[in-house]
Amino acid sequence: MAQFDRVYKYKALFNRKRAVTKQAILDEFEISEATFKRDLDKMRDFYNYDIVYDRFENVYKLQNESPLVLDFSQCKFVDHTFLEFIDQFERERDLASKPLIIRNLEHLQAVSSYKTSTRRPSKKS
Repeated sequence: MAQFDRVYKYKALFNRKRAVTKQAILDEFEISEATFKRDLDKMRDFYNYDIVYDRFENVYKLQNESPLVLDFSQCKFVDHTFLEFIDQFERERDLASKPLIIRNLEHLQAVSSYKTSTRRPSKKS
């Protein structure tokens, strides 16, 4: 399994269980301790996930996170496949997971009445 795929699955695991032992993670993803350490470093440094080790409970936890903000103010065009992905993401995510905030999508006009329709700049008169 690629590291990127595991990162998504780690997030889902932490959302589902909140606290996970290292052995449970190694078993779940069928990875070595060295791979787990690399994954933790990547998630902390690149994805900015606040994963902490609780030595009293002997578990790893994902701390509360700031909201995920999607700002479309600089976009000239948003494809329907991306909007469908965002819609699916919102429906599947755990209510306790990171909030999703969508900003500045209203400056783009939907090409149809469908919720996830492609959006582009409005036509000038």
